[in-house]
Amino acid sequence: MKTKFSKVFWLIIPLLAINACKKDKDVPPPDIPEQNKAAFISDYSNRLYAANAQTGLNLWTYATNISYNYIYASPAVNKSTVVFADYENHTVYSFNAATGALNWERTPVDLAWLCSPIIVNDIVYVGSYNKLLGLKLSDGTTATETELYSSLNTLNYSNGLLIAGTCGGHLYGIDLSGNIKWEYLSNSSCYHFNAAINNKTVYILSSGAKLSAVNITNGAEIWSTMINEYTDNASVVYNNGMLFIAGDYDNRIFAFDAANGLLKHSYIMPTDQYVNGYMAPAILDGVVYMTSEEGTLFAFNIANETIKWQKVLDLGGKTHQRIPVKLDGRTEDYAYLASVTIANDVIFTGAGRYLNAFDKNGNLKWQMATIDDINCSSPVILSDKDKVYRGGNAGVVE
Repeated sequence: MKTKFSKVFWLIIPLLAINACKKDKDVPPPDIPEQNKAAFISDYSNRLYAANAQTGLNLWTYATNISYNYIYASPAVNKSTVVFADYENHTVYSFNAATGALNWERTPVDLAWLCSPIIVNDIVYVGSYNKLLGLKLSDGTTATETELYSSLNTLNYSNGLLIAGTCGGHLYGIDLSGNIKWEYLSNSSCYHFNAAINNKTVYILSSGAKLSAVNITNGAEIWSTMINEYTDNASVVYNNGMLFIAGDYDNRIFAFDAANGLLKHSYIMPTDQYVNGYMAPAILDGVVYMTSEEGTLFAFNIANETIKWQKVLDLGGKTHQRIPVKLDGRTEDYAYLASVTIANDVIFTGAGRYLNAFDKNGNLKWQMATIDDINCSSPVILSDKDKVYRGGNAGVVE
């Protein structure tokens, strides 16, 4: 016998189903953590490599027609494109990031040998001898051209401006159309490596050991100090109100107060390990990660100034891998190593003929072999959310 209850019951079931579907549709998808997708690095023989950042599988390799050259510039990367500036070959190459297919090449370009290019929007900005060139990402033709005082050595982007440092001691703020908005002049020689940028302030070290803080909006000096030749030619890394610099003369990593430039701490390396000032440290969760010239990756705990862990990197059976190079009229020693890059809790660095990925505890996640030695070109990481991570001196590319 049918009742009112049974009629109502059968009417309620489809309504509940419809309501359940509606609720499922309205529930936002879970927040999936960002994952590293690809890692890019170059070697001593002008090869560019792309690796799966999860597994270390080589995705593609491109070799130019020049062998054995000093490549210190890392590639520029965005979600679909990789741009490689080949100093010796005077050529800028653009590749499909996923496949390695050549999009275009621009030659001849009188490239600055230390300056890594950077991609902002649809332009790749490249350091030339005494120019900043903006090349269209679509075909490599010139979009902007800015005359500078001398050779461009360092290039970053923040707050709508390209921050460019030269070997003449000139630091520029340049808009994306190539117009110089401000200029800061240090009377203390070159800016060789990258600045740190935080809260609209640029922190940069000259080769004459002058550490400066500059307002990114107008180029006004906030403070400057001489750091007594703790180092020269080094990058500056910002973290939690402190500026970290590798000191190759004193064999230490130094920490300065970002508010005034005063020395706060120094972290000495073990007696059998030596700091290379050209290798930038990177910082994550209160730990400084740094490679020594002998090929050891160190993790320094900032709070208690102790070594948390250290790992000897694979240098192909050699205990110390260095080559003499002429720079600024004097002989320097370079290790076949790369600066550390951190992306999503993974520590990437190159050593010998390997690109390595470690977790925060120093466990090797994977290792990708390269054909020749990696020579100072730090890894550049692309995530699955299209974020780009460069060496410890630059962090996330905005």
